[in-house]
Amino acid sequence: MKSASIVILSFLLTCIFLAHGSDGSTGSPSQINPYQTLGISKDASQDEITKKYRQSCLKLHPDKNVNSGKEKQEECEKEFKEVQEAYSLIGTQEDRKKYEMMSRLQRRQPSYGGGAPMSRGRDPYSSEEIFQRFFDGGGNSRSPFDSPYQQMPRRRSAFYVNGVDVSHLFDPTRFSNRAAANTGVDDSPKSIFVQHVTVPLHELYSGSERKELHVEDSIFQRYHASFRGGTAKILALQGLIAAVPIFLRTNRPIVSLIAFLATFHLNLPQPSRLSYITKLKAGWKGGTKLKFNHEPGIGIVFVIREGKDDRFERVGNDLKTKMCIGTSKARKGCTLFIEPLGSKEMPIMVKLKRGEVSESGHIVTVRNRGWPRPDGQRGDLLIEVSIISDARASRRKHKNERKKKRG
Repeated sequence: MKSASIVILSFLLTCIFLAHGSDGSTGSPSQINPYQTLGISKDASQDEITKKYRQSCLKLHPDKNVNSGKEKQEECEKEFKEVQEAYSLIGTQEDRKKYEMMSRLQRRQPSYGGGAPMSRGRDPYSSEEIFQRFFDGGGNSRSPFDSPYQQMPRRRSAFYVNGVDVSHLFDPTRFSNRAAANTGVDDSPKSIFVQHVTVPLHELYSGSERKELHVEDSIFQRYHASFRGGTAKILALQGLIAAVPIFLRTNRPIVSLIAFLATFHLNLPQPSRLSYITKLKAGWKGGTKLKFNHEPGIGIVFVIREGKDDRFERVGNDLKTKMCIGTSKARKGCTLFIEPLGSKEMPIMVKLKRGEVSESGHIVTVRNRGWPRPDGQRGDLLIEVSIISDARASRRKHKNERKKKRG
């Protein structure tokens, strides 16, 4: 039994080393003093903390220092992030109590290292998020920058070994921040939520200045996202470290399995933001991906699907539509009037010469009236002409006229 315990302990230490990284980084939380960072005393009230936080944000925000030198901008950005982190530690009465408790515990156990407790897990450095919530916030929100209608992010569960919280070793955001700092490209493990959204064909054709997209959040989505982005490996390691000691003490595999599954489940990353606003560029096609990384450890990917249109369909960079004409018009020639897919465009007029269309399925091509291309040009409009009897053509014409009057 002793040898088995040694083998299992060696395995766990190896797993921790691999998950921890080979660069020697400890991944410990920040060592900043939130009171000194905000410039307040430890006896300050929550209202004083909030007031000082807002003042510091308005002073240090990157948009306020656009015209400053590069060194000044970098210094303000660094101080801005420190202010966000400081407020995440003492911004509410609950967080403040936990910070004081962890500080006292840290002073009692200096040999274990560590620092201040971790922040709430949201991205505090997004300028757009902070200022949007600054002017919308209030009410009963946990933070003056949180809208009361915004879903609150879930705090990461603490994980203790010998009385020390080591949950930061398994925090996906730690890997994300380190990878982005070293390479400039964040390819670290994270939970990737993929959402397919259907956009009407006419919106993709013309574009839209403001399109709201929504993410579906469910247990199935969270599990799928963790396996898709690689977070599941970290959660599995955390569950293993929680389950093995229980098995060694109780020798009950069912209880250990329950501990493993519970640890995995309770630490699944959950998106706190379910709605995103973006701009659609004219000419985007089905399969276009929009990526958002506004939350640490979470990636949101929207995949566009083309909605069906009653009159048009996209064929590559061309648009295709169908028209029916009577036999007499096909024989004598006529002019086709086509309402364009874009609402702000002029109607399309195509003149057919006598005998030009002799059978159904004939394709008439209108240059540069098709799908917008990335180079600013357009594809072609393909009109498939079908020949029907004059009586049927007349009935279809009256039916379309009545439909236009009703709608």
